[in-house]
Amino acid sequence: MPPNTTEPVTKENTHPRSLDDTEKTEILFKSIGRYDFYINTTNTKASLILAINGLLVGTTLIRVEALLGSDTPLGYIHDAGVYLFATFGILTILSLYFTFKSVIPFFSSGELSSSSYPSIFFFRSVASLRLDEFSMRIKNLGEKECFDDVINQAHELATGLDSKMKNLRRAFYTTFLNILVLIILVILRGYTLYGVGP
Repeated sequence: MPPNTTEPVTKENTHPRSLDDTEKTEILFKSIGRYDFYINTTNTKASLILAINGLLVGTTLIRVEALLGSDTPLGYIHDAGVYLFATFGILTILSLYFTFKSVIPFFSSGELSSSSYPSIFFFRSVASLRLDEFSMRIKNLGEKECFDDVINQAHELATGLDSKMKNLRRAFYTTFLNILVLIILVILRGYTLYGVGP
């Protein structure tokens, strides 16, 4: 009978091994890469919302007289159309505001919270250094300083991404409401043309 080579289960080997700083740094860099991907996705969606708003505004401005024609025999329907058109304008401004906020680059401080030294990963911090200063920083970079810097950058990117997502969501909701208002405006105008007798 072959000997049992299975390691006996003890209290010591039931707990997972802790990651060292190098492994943690690699995980953080992967997270940063994911955040960058989500940020690019946010910018793409924001561009789509801008295109939709441009189409809505362009179409509405071209047909504004037809949508708000004063030839309706019912004055209150015309007044309702004016209010709806004003609502459309307000929602458009809000949608554009939130959309532009979602695409504005997130430029937070590149300084470490635990150090007065600028970050070696944040592009503005790197650009503020002369070449020899940056070279010296990299050559003298310690494991703890690098680890703390990556932690800071991952947190800053996550914070910026969260803000972008919230603004993009608001832009989507206001654009959706804008489409509903425009549909109601078109239906109301159709009613004044075809639904009201002489």
